[in-house]
Amino acid sequence: SSTRSNAGAAADAAVENGEDGAVGDQYAIIEVKAKAKAKSSAVRKKILEDLGEKSIEEAMEEQKGLKMRAEAVIAEAEAMDAAQAKQVAEAQQEYDKAQAEVEAMIEKEQEAAKAYKAVKDESSESLGKVAEARNKLLESQKKVAMLEVMAVNARKMKELEEKRKA
Repeated sequence: SSTRSNAGAAADAAVENGEDGAVGDQYAIIEVKAKAKAKSSAVRKKILEDLGEKSIEEAMEEQKGLKMRAEAVIAEAEAMDAAQAKQVAEAQQEYDKAQAEVEAMIEKEQEAAKAYKAVKDESSESLGKVAEARNKLLESQKKVAMLEVMAVNARKMKELEEKRKA
């Protein structure tokens, strides 16, 4: 560490003086390697502390068991996803089928409405013709009645004239 301090100071001085700092770079690499070793040993210590009194083989078996359970959970989740996707597809098919049936029924209903309108129009037209025919009949009956009255009047006038001449 004191070597690093001297080397670090020398490297800093070299950089300040515009030198390439080759001496400082060499020591910097050694320092990085020391830090990596320190980190790995700290991780190793942590793992060993977590193991407690278990052997490495027991810990490995435990981890394998955890891995298998996790894989089983993942497989189950994937199966659920597949089942849900299948249900969604079936529901979509049912929806599409129902939609097609509804469209067919709407079309039938529209055809029935057109047919009903045509029959109703024809019926209205027929009723109009019947009303027109009744009006003509009424007018004809009035004319006949008028002609009968005129015929009776003419006959009476003729009889009265014959009586007058006689």
